[in-house]
Amino acid sequence: MKLNILLLPKWYPTVNNPLDGIFIQQHAEAIQLYCNIKVLFAEVDEFQKVYIRKEKTTENQVEVIRFFYKKHITHVEWIDRLIRLYLYFKCLNLGWKELSKTTTFHFLHAHVLLRTGIFALKIKQKHKISYLVSEHWTGYINGNLKGLKKILTKKVLQKSTTITCVSTPLQKGIRKLVNNDVQIIPNVVNTHLFTPKENNVSKNIILHISDLKDEHKNISGLIRSIAQLHKIRTDFELHIIGGGDEKNNLMAFANSLNLLDKVVFFLGPLKGEELVQNIQNCRFLTLFSNYETFGVVLIEALSCGKPVVASKLECIEEFITEKQGILVEPKNENQLAKAFDFMLDNYINYNPMELSEYAKNKFSFQTVGKQFYNLYQTILKK
Repeated sequence: MKLNILLLPKWYPTVNNPLDGIFIQQHAEAIQLYCNIKVLFAEVDEFQKVYIRKEKTTENQVEVIRFFYKKHITHVEWIDRLIRLYLYFKCLNLGWKELSKTTTFHFLHAHVLLRTGIFALKIKQKHKISYLVSEHWTGYINGNLKGLKKILTKKVLQKSTTITCVSTPLQKGIRKLVNNDVQIIPNVVNTHLFTPKENNVSKNIILHISDLKDEHKNISGLIRSIAQLHKIRTDFELHIIGGGDEKNNLMAFANSLNLLDKVVFFLGPLKGEELVQNIQNCRFLTLFSNYETFGVVLIEALSCGKPVVASKLECIEEFITEKQGILVEPKNENQLAKAFDFMLDNYINYNPMELSEYAKNKFSFQTVGKQFYNLYQTILKK
């Protein structure tokens, strides 16, 4: 008999936000290979007129119930914030009542705190169903967890059966807060979608993919390194995939260096086959972040048979060695430019099939799903 798991994600893809929490969706689909998993998710909708709206779908054999609740009620922000909090938990309660009528759940799985965990704790106290927590949030690393949120987060984590996270730095950050068992289970790459393909593009394309948050991903530093490299060679382009509030400022910055639409090209947010094709057409992918909890785009590149140039961060060092690419010190733009110069001449020396097989063995749906299944089984035996 398969285990029944209820996933409670803080983020999950929607029509309006198709990339939000896509890594959580992939975890859900990986777990579905070994368990019966249902997803219960609630999100505010800025343009919604009714207080609560429900959508129920099945996506890659995962049953998903999405609730959307109204954002603007009184137009007094502090009042609306309290009402939205009430509506969020109202949505989850409605979903729980519906799902629990037909399914007896073995576990609740809160994916990224805080409200998801508060709800899981409430269900545990009322119905004696254990919950575990999976975390991806950088706040445990960069010090953004403070005040009441820190107190409540600590309580939710302490009451959980176990905790998972995607990397050692995140594990260390969580362990500073609580003494619970914290296990590392990595992110997932869809190895059926992200596959090697012969590159017929003559251009030397360096690819970057992110949400373009400069304080985190250091896009401005990346662009300055490209400007430095462009002084000694001109046989390449930097293509940047991603959107967000900072995109226009970054485009203006590239334009101020006379690089925009000449050397540096902003392609906007892409997904699915279009995203995969851009990875397949590049020479290598780069991620020059100041900090990370994992770096999903790196394993997507590897799965497509592409080497990487990335920041030398502990979480990235866990799976990127000289066999997969080059690591440079964060914020060291000279080192990054030199790494680009070397990789443009030597990317051909990385075997695409070996890179792809490496990603498949460590990060496929089957591999990661099995790790979660084994964890659930271990918990049941205790």
